[in-house]
Amino acid sequence: MDYENLSGELIWALRGSRSQSWLSHRLRLRSNLVYRWEAGRAWPTALRLFAICAALRVPVAERLPAFIAQPVTFGRLDEAAGLQRFLQHLAGSLSVSDIATRTGHSRFVVSRWLSGKTTIRLPDFLHFIQATSLRLLDFLALLVDPSELPSAARAWARLQATRASAYEVPWSHAVLRALELKDYASSGGQEGWLAARLGIGVEEERRALQLLVQSRQIKKRQGRYHVERAEVVDTSVDPLRRRELRSFWSRVAIERLERGDPGVHSFNIFTLSEADLPAARALHVDFFNRLRALASTSKPSERVLLYCTQLLALDQSPIE
Repeated sequence: MDYENLSGELIWALRGSRSQSWLSHRLRLRSNLVYRWEAGRAWPTALRLFAICAALRVPVAERLPAFIAQPVTFGRLDEAAGLQRFLQHLAGSLSVSDIATRTGHSRFVVSRWLSGKTTIRLPDFLHFIQATSLRLLDFLALLVDPSELPSAARAWARLQATRASAYEVPWSHAVLRALELKDYASSGGQEGWLAARLGIGVEEERRALQLLVQSRQIKKRQGRYHVERAEVVDTSVDPLRRRELRSFWSRVAIERLERGDPGVHSFNIFTLSEADLPAARALHVDFFNRLRALASTSKPSERVLLYCTQLLALDQSPIE
């Protein structure tokens, strides 16, 4: 994705029907910088982006929890301290070196962004979000309709189709992963092979493959399916359907446990102080992220795994 072009398009979409000169005046700019931003001749900072959102009354603070999916407070993102906290949250457990590699910037530059010593440009900010969260499109959707951004419209349409397939036929995600298996490449693409490998019915295999083809995630060539795109499916933007998907895969895990399938099945009931609850949740998130990082680099693809876990308080919160 061209983050510089995307930056200009984002300012243009935020401005909407208002004139460039109106927005420049609103931001108390001495010259028509808005024209230069939209033309790709200059770029605002991330701080300026959120100042624009504030000027246009875009409710970023109200919408941000849908993106973060955690009870985190950053403060005002159009102020240096708030933006710094947001960048640090996005970085999470990633090292400065990891982020530098993903963004193509030096560790020195990345370190200065995270410490607040250097103000990050909007194109670099957008790249930073994608590099650390893989969810830039969802962030853009907090501000504008991504389908109005030429640089992002096709990717947004693909993402929506991918999510629809995950919602409508949850097994489609596992089928997609199974198509990446080394053994499938030598299977000849015989119908029922995927179903037998995953322990599902042939009709479920057909439904999954049909949706994956329709969403352009796979394509059939020379008798077997080939993965065209293997995107991360993040469903946090729709809490209700996300809960339904979590319930579905939890039931799959229970079914496999009850029929005696091999796997790591464990539980532990313990007490914890209220003050240590955030630390316990952070450990859970950190392990999940580490597992995803391992999955992204593990080659060759030989097994399809389901990681399903719960961390919740069984008792009611004390009433003060």
